Amino acid sequence: MPNTYTIKITNEDKWIESTNCYIYQAPIKSKATLYVSLYQCINIGAMESGTITIVPEPYAIVATTPRDDSDPDNMPPDGLSDLQARPVKLTKRPVKGSVVKIDCNTDHAGGKKPFFDDAATTTTTMDGSFRITTSTNIAHSAEEMIVMGMGLKNPQTEEIVPVALCYAIPDGTLTFTPELNVYYIALGDFTMGNFEKMDYVSYSWFTEIDFRGKPPGSEIAVTWRRNPDGNCEWVRH
Repeated sequence: MPNTYTIKITNEDKWIESTNCYIYQAPIKSKATLYVSLYQCINIGAMESGTITIVPEPYAIVATTPRDDSDPDNMPPDGLSDLQARPVKLTKRPVKGSVVKIDCNTDHAGGKKPFFDDAATTTTTMDGSFRITTSTNIAHSAEEMIVMGMGLKNPQTEEIVPVALCYAIPDGTLTFTPELNVYYIALGDFTMGNFEKMDYVSYSWFTEIDFRGKPPGSEIAVTWRRNPDGNCEWVRH
């Protein structure tokens, strides 16, 4: 598989029979708290190893989510977790330096449409990023909001997993850098790994896996290890 990376995870904690390791991906704009989404999960037995394949290729996405006007100042859209059970429309996979144009409405003269996508127009950007832009006629309905953003394909399920999403606004632009190669691992058997698919979380209990600057096909190995004092930690090799 071209343009892939591998994370090898070893569980050296013999006190637990097995553990779920969750891989998260997020834009790297902050080192404290950031909007993340679950990318992949793997179960690893005690004193065993497993691998996860990463495909760092972005997809532009547009979808709808129920409108929530309870807190208009709360920009992080908590209702985005509802996207797990709602249709997600894919545009073509953007290439670095491209602009994807999205034209979408929840109310349409010919009948209600959940979204409409037109990604035919692309132009080259100068900084190597890619951008998702919206037309001037974006219109949310009384029941639904339009969201747009970026996703990555989970090679295990072929699902496009939302990585970064925001509410669509008329004539708006959402810019992503091509640095999609930073991931975070948490253990599901511990509180630090038990949160929803997409949420604002602290990275203090995660370990960072950084493939930036590494050629396709690279592997990074990490081990979950219990120290003599009884505390556990991630060890990168």
